Amino acid sequence: MIYIITTTHNSHKMLNRAVDSVLSQSYSDFVYYLIDCASTDDTREMICNYALKDNRIRVFYDNDSSNIENILPRTFSENDYICALDVNHAYDPAFLETMLQFASEHDLDIACCGSDKFGTAEEDNSTVSVDKTLVLKAEEFSTFFTEYFEFMKFTEGKLYRATLGSKCIEKNKDSLGKCKDFDDFERVSSAFQNSQRVGFFSKILHYEYANPEVITNTKKLDYFQKDNRRYEQVYKYLMQIKADCPRNIEFLLYLYMNGLEETLQTLLTKTIKDSGKIDILFEILMCPASIKLVSESQLGSHFGQYEQWTARRKQIFLTLSDWLLSREEVPDEQVERYCAIGEIAAAITETSDAWVLFKKIRVQFLMENKRYGEANTYIKELRELIPQDSEVASINYELESIMSKQSKKVAIIGVNNHGMILKQRIDQSGDEYKLIVFCDETGKNIDKYLENKKIVSLEVLTRMYKNLEIDTIIIANVCYAYRAIQNALRLLGVPEFYVVNQFYYMRDVEKGDLASELIRVDVSKPDLKYYETHVADHCNLNCKACSHYCNLVKEPKMCDLEQYHKDVRKLGDLWWNVSRLRLMGGEPLLNPELQEWIKVTREVFPAADMSVVTNGLLLGEHLAPLFEVMRNYRCVFHISAYPPIYEKREQVTALLKKHGVYGEWSGDTIPIQSFNKSVILNESYVGDPVDSWTRRKCGSTILCNFLRDGYLYPCGSGPLNYIFEDCYGVKTNQLSDTEVSKLRIDLHNTKLDGWELNNILDKPHEACRYCNPDRKIETVPWTARGKFDVPMSDWVIDC
Repeated sequence: MIYIITTTHNSHKMLNRAVDSVLSQSYSDFVYYLIDCASTDDTREMICNYALKDNRIRVFYDNDSSNIENILPRTFSENDYICALDVNHAYDPAFLETMLQFASEHDLDIACCGSDKFGTAEEDNSTVSVDKTLVLKAEEFSTFFTEYFEFMKFTEGKLYRATLGSKCIEKNKDSLGKCKDFDDFERVSSAFQNSQRVGFFSKILHYEYANPEVITNTKKLDYFQKDNRRYEQVYKYLMQIKADCPRNIEFLLYLYMNGLEETLQTLLTKTIKDSGKIDILFEILMCPASIKLVSESQLGSHFGQYEQWTARRKQIFLTLSDWLLSREEVPDEQVERYCAIGEIAAAITETSDAWVLFKKIRVQFLMENKRYGEANTYIKELRELIPQDSEVASINYELESIMSKQSKKVAIIGVNNHGMILKQRIDQSGDEYKLIVFCDETGKNIDKYLENKKIVSLEVLTRMYKNLEIDTIIIANVCYAYRAIQNALRLLGVPEFYVVNQFYYMRDVEKGDLASELIRVDVSKPDLKYYETHVADHCNLNCKACSHYCNLVKEPKMCDLEQYHKDVRKLGDLWWNVSRLRLMGGEPLLNPELQEWIKVTREVFPAADMSVVTNGLLLGEHLAPLFEVMRNYRCVFHISAYPPIYEKREQVTALLKKHGVYGEWSGDTIPIQSFNKSVILNESYVGDPVDSWTRRKCGSTILCNFLRDGYLYPCGSGPLNYIFEDCYGVKTNQLSDTEVSKLRIDLHNTKLDGWELNNILDKPHEACRYCNPDRKIETVPWTARGKFDVPMSDWVIDC
């Protein structure tokens, strides 16, 4: 049986064509539901007349169409299908017969046919079809995405296996009965994700006609919102089916660029005030899709169209830049947006003169409005790029003169010990800084006072910043809190704020003046919660059941410093900070180049909580040069309290204190007593990844990212389990679950930005199932095993 659904609202002008196309089908075994949504014209009378003439028609009245599930039968067979037909659509007489045969032949969950769209003008006509009939299995959805994407924009022209549920054809209506935007793609993409086989029939059997009751002019000024929303929807779909490969992302950006070009052409020629155009342009260019389009460096390369697509993008933004530069006057309230748009357009078109001009306009505006801190940020950028420019030098001189006479008005986010330490340093700074207010990002202490300073919310803090009551915001908090606070300030529109390195809050650590300690947060990039990486794979202690398999590394193995240089700088391109990072091994003190690892890491991530994880046995006076680097580059030792070093704890602590190096121990009162076995060969011990992630509080208390040879792994099993497998010739799913196609991120070839990569890293993944909280825990007493005759049973549970 086939169940057909048409929803109507004041549809008397179009209803006949749609209904007649159903009733004239060559296949007759169907039930046709006509659902009227609060029509006020003669639509209801029309559908009642149809029902009187044909007993296959069922008529329902409702205020919306969200109750289809209650209308359809409660159960379906595998041979039942459902389909939708809007009132401005029609089917070819052979649609049902042909598509049912196609679906049955290939056991399809969804069968799609070609579609013709007839617009109000000839240029609005379009066709969606495939040259050759295509049948795809679920695992092929990624490969052929560019060929079937257009079919996903509308629910019509398809048969859906009824067991997929009615959600794939429901159309949410607003209070006037009109379909809400983007409903179709969300529902079709959901149906695709729940399907095992989808087919695309080459013939055109479905037609769409311009709806006179609905505004469908794609040139209206808010159409870019639809383009952006569509981009987000499609990107989400690609992520969900693991099809977010560079080729598909480029294709998606190309489609978005087409819509953007049309929108800008319409906007720039529209008869509205320039101020309105600038607001719309700013909204367009600040949306995620535009940001991605602007930043894509290889646009078109996977289609052999790099030169053509990038030239087209350049032309789009050149037109925009020319329009901006032709404006004789810009209202004060629009200047910053005007400059932001111009800087983006100039950067894309590689017109340096225009870029500099927009920067200068911004600086002058900020100075006129006494926002000297922000002006100073931009003038520094100009000084670095064009040091010989006399106008820039003059502006810089004027700005320095003004700022030298004024105290910076500071707000501290954090009513904690860190906040109090910052306040003390501000009090000691003389006239350079003046504390105005505290801010509690948790909202628990609002309107209370701390050290005679009022505690305000983030919203009030933002208002004070925009009203120039404060000009410097400092986050006084642990690294892990940066992300939430940064996101909140970013959403509130605060463009500039600072942090200080965690070292600044430690006792007995030499500190510079506050100005030299402030680190500006790059609001264009997120932070990465954590990563660890090996400096050396081998070890001098070789613990039994070592989770990094160091005692299986028979020969000294130093990790590649040059590769790490490339990797950490790429990380810096994607993330402004790493909340916590650990240089480890093996034993990192075995690597004579450890100092260089520390230096390059700190240069890229000045705010990171960085530590060297060591067993401490090699610490001594001979490492004085290393101690100096660790002190100067704000790096600490994290000492694993194994019994041999725990006995020397007092001597080690005294040594580090003498050299001004901070050390923390993994155990405060007792040494490490045992290790847990880590390799699971018995699949009955694995659990559900989401359950493991949730119950173990992964992503907050437990962090797993591992950096190795150009890849970032969400789990250390991927880059390390190969050591175990190579030694014993045993395959572990813990390794295969973190292999290339599933988990690891190719840092140097990814097309995703840091925000998008965080969406991947901050979720459970397949390897999480091995951390099942309910699995058997098998411990072994700590001992230094050595490197020879090491049995596999040291690691394998139940072995």
